[in-house]
Amino acid sequence: MEKYGEKLYCYSCKKKTNQAVVYKHSVEGDYETDGYNWSTNYFIVQCLGCDYISFAEENWNESMFRPSKFDENDEPCEWEPYSIVSTYPEQEPSRTNRIELNKKEFFNVPGQLQDLYGQVIHNFNLEYLLFAGIGLRMISEAICKDQKIIDGYVLDNNGNKVMKNGDVVRSQKLVGKINGLVEKHLITPNQADVLHDIREIGNSTAHDIEIPIKKTIRLAIEIIEHIFYTIYELQSPSKISSVKSIPTPNISGVTVVEL
Repeated sequence: MEKYGEKLYCYSCKKKTNQAVVYKHSVEGDYETDGYNWSTNYFIVQCLGCDYISFAEENWNESMFRPSKFDENDEPCEWEPYSIVSTYPEQEPSRTNRIELNKKEFFNVPGQLQDLYGQVIHNFNLEYLLFAGIGLRMISEAICKDQKIIDGYVLDNNGNKVMKNGDVVRSQKLVGKINGLVEKHLITPNQADVLHDIREIGNSTAHDIEIPIKKTIRLAIEIIEHIFYTIYELQSPSKISSVKSIPTPNISGVTVVEL
Protein backbone atom coordinates (compact mmCIF):
# COMPACT_ATOMS: atom_id res chain seq x y z
CA MET A 1 0.00 0.00 0.00
CA GLU A 2 1.07 3.58 -0.67
CA LYS A 3 2.43 5.49 2.32
CA TYR A 4 0.72 8.79 3.19
CA GLY A 5 2.98 11.80 2.69
CA GLU A 6 3.19 12.86 6.35
CA LYS A 7 2.57 11.42 9.78
CA LEU A 8 -1.05 11.48 10.95
CA TYR A 9 -2.55 11.21 14.41
CA CYS A 10 -3.39 7.64 15.47
CA TYR A 11 -6.13 7.39 18.09
CA SER A 12 -4.79 4.04 19.28
CA CYS A 13 -1.12 5.04 19.58
CA LYS A 14 -2.10 8.53 20.89
CA LYS A 15 0.53 10.18 18.68
CA LYS A 16 1.35 10.93 15.04
CA THR A 17 2.53 7.85 13.16
CA ASN A 18 3.31 6.75 9.62
CA GLN A 19 0.14 5.69 7.81
CA ALA A 20 -0.59 3.56 4.76
CA VAL A 21 -3.30 4.65 2.32
CA VAL A 22 -5.99 1.95 2.13
CA TYR A 23 -8.38 3.97 -0.05
CA LYS A 24 -8.51 7.45 -1.59
CA HIS A 25 -11.39 9.42 -3.12
CA SER A 26 -10.96 12.90 -4.63
CA VAL A 27 -13.39 15.67 -5.54
CA GLU A 28 -12.56 19.07 -6.99
CA GLY A 29 -14.05 22.23 -8.41
CA ASP A 30 -12.85 24.96 -10.75
CA TYR A 31 -13.33 28.65 -11.42
CA GLU A 32 -15.95 28.16 -14.13
CA THR A 33 -18.14 25.98 -11.91
CA ASP A 34 -17.62 27.33 -8.39
CA GLY A 35 -15.90 30.68 -8.85
CA TYR A 36 -12.58 29.39 -7.49
CA ASN A 37 -10.36 26.31 -7.63
CA TRP A 38 -10.50 23.78 -4.81
CA SER A 39 -9.96 20.11 -4.05
CA THR A 40 -10.75 17.67 -1.26
CA ASN A 41 -9.19 14.25 -0.82
CA TYR A 42 -10.73 11.62 1.46
CA PHE A 43 -8.54 8.80 2.79
CA ILE A 44 -8.93 5.59 4.70
CA VAL A 45 -5.55 5.09 6.34
CA GLN A 46 -3.96 2.39 8.47
CA CYS A 47 -1.34 2.97 11.14
CA LEU A 48 1.91 1.22 10.23
CA GLY A 49 2.61 0.68 13.92
CA CYS A 50 -0.62 -0.79 15.34
CA ASP A 51 -2.81 -1.30 12.22
CA TYR A 52 -5.54 1.04 13.60
CA ILE A 53 -7.87 2.31 10.85
CA SER A 54 -8.56 6.05 10.65
CA PHE A 55 -10.07 8.54 8.24
CA ALA A 56 -8.32 11.63 6.90
CA GLU A 57 -9.64 14.64 4.98
CA GLU A 58 -7.29 16.89 3.00
CA ASN A 59 -8.61 20.30 1.87
CA TRP A 60 -7.06 22.88 -0.47
CA ASN A 61 -8.24 25.96 -2.34
CA GLU A 62 -6.55 28.56 -4.52
CA SER A 63 -6.00 30.98 -1.63
CA MET A 64 -3.88 28.46 0.30
CA PHE A 65 -0.29 29.36 -0.58
CA ARG A 66 2.55 30.09 1.82
CA PRO A 67 6.08 31.47 1.39
CA SER A 68 8.69 28.82 0.57
CA LYS A 69 11.69 31.08 -0.09
CA PHE A 70 12.73 34.58 1.04
CA ASP A 71 15.03 37.13 -0.60
CA GLU A 72 17.87 39.15 0.94
CA ASN A 73 15.36 41.62 2.42
CA ASP A 74 13.51 38.78 4.10
CA GLU A 75 10.61 39.21 1.71
CA PRO A 76 8.88 36.11 0.24
CA CYS A 77 9.96 35.48 -3.35
CA GLU A 78 8.56 31.99 -3.90
CA TRP A 79 5.32 30.42 -2.77
CA GLU A 80 4.03 26.88 -2.41
CA PRO A 81 0.54 25.44 -2.00
CA TYR A 82 -0.46 23.79 1.25
CA SER A 83 -3.48 21.86 2.46
CA ILE A 84 -5.29 21.38 5.77
CA VAL A 85 -5.52 17.79 6.97
CA SER A 86 -8.05 16.56 9.54
CA THR A 87 -8.12 13.07 11.01
CA TYR A 88 -10.99 11.11 12.55
CA PRO A 89 -11.11 10.07 15.35
CA GLU A 90 -9.73 13.45 16.32
CA GLN A 91 -6.77 14.03 18.59
CA GLU A 92 -7.90 14.58 22.17
CA PRO A 93 -6.90 17.88 23.83
CA SER A 94 -3.78 17.79 25.98
CA ARG A 95 -4.40 16.48 29.49
CA THR A 96 -1.76 18.75 31.02
CA ASN A 97 -3.28 20.68 33.95
CA ARG A 98 -6.69 19.45 32.84
CA ILE A 99 -9.58 18.98 35.25
CA GLU A 100 -11.74 15.95 34.58
CA LEU A 101 -15.10 15.29 36.19
CA ASN A 102 -16.49 11.90 37.11
CA LYS A 103 -20.07 11.11 36.21
CA LYS A 104 -22.08 10.74 39.40
CA GLU A 105 -24.60 7.96 39.85
CA PHE A 106 -28.27 8.88 40.19
CA PHE A 107 -30.80 6.10 40.63
CA ASN A 108 -34.09 7.99 40.24
CA VAL A 109 -33.27 10.57 37.55
CA PRO A 110 -35.26 9.98 34.31
CA GLY A 111 -33.33 8.18 31.57
CA GLN A 112 -33.32 11.08 29.10
CA LEU A 113 -31.81 13.40 31.70
CA GLN A 114 -29.25 10.76 32.61
CA ASP A 115 -28.19 10.48 28.96
CA LEU A 116 -27.87 14.25 28.53
CA TYR A 117 -25.92 14.53 31.78
CA GLY A 118 -23.50 11.81 30.65
CA GLN A 119 -22.92 13.61 27.34
CA VAL A 120 -22.27 16.89 29.17
CA ILE A 121 -19.62 15.27 31.40
CA HIS A 122 -18.03 13.60 28.35
CA ASN A 123 -17.85 16.88 26.40
CA PHE A 124 -16.54 18.80 29.43
CA ASN A 125 -13.71 16.31 29.88
CA LEU A 126 -12.81 16.64 26.19
CA GLU A 127 -13.01 20.43 26.63
CA TYR A 128 -15.79 20.74 24.07
CA LEU A 129 -17.29 23.50 26.20
CA LEU A 130 -19.79 24.74 23.63
CA PHE A 131 -21.40 21.30 23.32
CA ALA A 132 -21.34 20.89 27.11
CA GLY A 133 -23.10 24.24 27.49
CA ILE A 134 -25.78 23.39 24.95
CA GLY A 135 -26.36 20.09 26.75
CA LEU A 136 -26.77 21.90 30.07
CA ARG A 137 -29.31 24.24 28.50
CA MET A 138 -31.29 21.23 27.26
CA ILE A 139 -31.17 19.69 30.74
CA SER A 140 -32.49 22.92 32.25
CA GLU A 141 -35.39 22.90 29.78
CA ALA A 142 -36.12 19.22 30.46
CA ILE A 143 -36.12 19.66 34.25
CA CYS A 144 -38.56 22.56 34.03
CA LYS A 145 -40.84 20.50 31.79
CA ASP A 146 -40.66 17.48 34.08
CA GLN A 147 -41.44 19.63 37.13
CA LYS A 148 -44.27 21.39 35.26
CA ILE A 149 -42.65 24.81 35.71
CA ILE A 150 -44.32 26.80 32.95
CA ASP A 151 -43.14 30.33 33.78
CA GLY A 152 -41.35 32.56 36.26
CA TYR A 153 -40.54 36.16 37.03
CA VAL A 154 -38.13 38.23 34.92
CA LEU A 155 -35.30 40.42 36.21
CA ASP A 156 -34.00 43.67 34.72
CA ASN A 157 -30.31 44.53 34.30
CA ASN A 158 -30.17 45.68 37.93
CA GLY A 159 -31.49 42.40 39.27
CA ASN A 160 -34.94 43.74 40.10
CA LYS A 161 -38.19 42.05 39.12
CA VAL A 162 -39.74 43.59 36.03
CA MET A 163 -43.13 45.18 36.76
CA LYS A 164 -46.00 46.10 34.44
CA ASN A 165 -49.16 47.88 35.58
CA GLY A 166 -48.23 47.06 39.16
CA ASP A 167 -47.88 43.32 38.54
CA VAL A 168 -44.78 41.14 38.35
CA VAL A 169 -44.01 40.30 34.73
CA ARG A 170 -43.65 36.58 34.08
CA SER A 171 -42.24 34.77 31.06
CA GLN A 172 -42.97 31.29 29.75
CA LYS A 173 -39.56 31.12 28.09
CA LEU A 174 -36.48 29.59 29.72
CA VAL A 175 -35.51 32.98 31.18
CA GLY A 176 -38.65 32.79 33.31
CA LYS A 177 -38.60 29.05 33.97
CA ILE A 178 -35.13 29.21 35.52
CA ASN A 179 -36.46 31.80 37.95
CA GLY A 180 -39.40 29.46 38.49
CA LEU A 181 -36.89 26.97 39.88
CA VAL A 182 -35.91 29.64 42.41
CA GLU A 183 -39.56 30.19 43.33
CA LYS A 184 -39.90 26.49 44.09
CA HIS A 185 -36.74 26.66 46.23
CA LEU A 186 -34.98 24.13 44.02
CA ILE A 187 -32.04 26.47 43.36
CA THR A 188 -30.78 29.74 44.84
CA PRO A 189 -30.77 33.09 43.00
CA ASN A 190 -26.97 32.85 42.63
CA GLN A 191 -27.31 29.41 41.05
CA ALA A 192 -29.98 30.80 38.73
CA ASP A 193 -27.46 33.42 37.55
CA VAL A 194 -25.12 30.63 36.39
CA LEU A 195 -27.96 28.85 34.55
CA HIS A 196 -28.88 32.14 32.88
CA ASP A 197 -25.29 32.36 31.58
CA ILE A 198 -25.74 28.88 30.10
CA ARG A 199 -29.13 29.86 28.69
CA GLU A 200 -27.50 32.63 26.67
CA ILE A 201 -25.56 30.03 24.65
CA GLY A 202 -28.70 28.96 22.84
CA ASN A 203 -29.76 32.55 22.23
CA SER A 204 -26.67 33.43 20.16
CA THR A 205 -26.53 33.09 16.41
CA ALA A 206 -23.85 31.00 14.73
CA HIS A 207 -21.69 33.98 13.73
CA ASP A 208 -21.53 35.69 17.13
CA ILE A 209 -21.68 32.73 19.50
CA GLU A 210 -19.00 32.70 22.21
CA ILE A 211 -17.39 29.64 23.76
CA PRO A 212 -18.47 29.54 27.42
CA ILE A 213 -15.90 29.83 30.20
CA LYS A 214 -14.88 26.47 31.68
CA LYS A 215 -15.53 27.66 35.23
CA THR A 216 -19.09 28.59 34.30
CA ILE A 217 -19.73 25.17 32.75
CA ARG A 218 -18.32 23.42 35.81
CA LEU A 219 -20.50 25.48 38.17
CA ALA A 220 -23.56 24.75 36.02
CA ILE A 221 -22.81 21.00 36.15
CA GLU A 222 -22.64 21.18 39.95
CA ILE A 223 -25.98 23.00 40.02
CA ILE A 224 -27.60 20.38 37.78
CA GLU A 225 -26.22 17.63 40.04
CA HIS A 226 -27.69 19.48 43.04
CA ILE A 227 -31.08 19.68 41.32
CA PHE A 228 -30.94 15.97 40.44
CA TYR A 229 -30.26 15.12 44.07
CA THR A 230 -32.88 17.49 45.48
CA ILE A 231 -35.70 16.59 43.10
CA TYR A 232 -35.14 12.97 42.17
CA GLU A 233 -32.94 11.37 44.82
CA LEU A 234 -33.78 13.12 48.10
CA GLN A 235 -37.51 13.11 47.37
CA SER A 236 -37.73 9.63 45.87
CA PRO A 237 -40.58 7.45 47.22
CA SER A 238 -38.16 5.63 49.54
CA LYS A 239 -37.11 8.88 51.21
CA ILE A 240 -40.09 11.18 50.79
CA SER A 241 -41.49 10.38 54.24
CA SER A 242 -38.43 11.90 55.91
CA VAL A 243 -38.40 15.09 53.86
CA LYS A 244 -40.40 18.18 54.76
CA SER A 245 -42.48 19.64 51.97
CA ILE A 246 -41.15 22.79 50.35
CA PRO A 247 -43.61 25.69 50.59
CA THR A 248 -44.86 27.05 47.27
CA PRO A 249 -44.55 30.85 47.03
CA ASN A 250 -47.65 32.93 46.59
CA ILE A 251 -47.53 34.18 42.99
CA SER A 252 -51.05 35.55 42.66
CA GLY A 253 -51.72 38.90 41.07
CA VAL A 254 -49.20 38.58 38.26
CA THR A 255 -49.19 39.14 34.51
CA VAL A 256 -47.82 36.51 32.12
CA VAL A 257 -46.16 37.98 29.03
CA GLU A 258 -43.83 36.74 26.31
CA LEU A 259 -40.43 38.47 26.22
